[in-house]
Amino acid sequence: MLCKLHWTFCDRQEDWSQFRQAKFTNKAGDFIRYHKKSSIWQGIKLAACINRPYMGWLVGNGANINF
Repeated sequence: MLCKLHWTFCDRQEDWSQFRQAKFTNKAGDFIRYHKKSSIWQGIKLAACINRPYMGWLVGNGANINF
């Protein structure tokens, strides 16, 4: 469940995700390095360690592109 929260956090399509991005990342997009009180932030940071190696772009041959 925490991995799904992290994915939604990175997706930035939902309002709460944009709010959390503004609260817990710096202008470069990196996680803040100081403590802010939150009941789920520690879990999202833990899930980031699990998810990050598996996140990326899947590139095909360019014949079919959807935006």
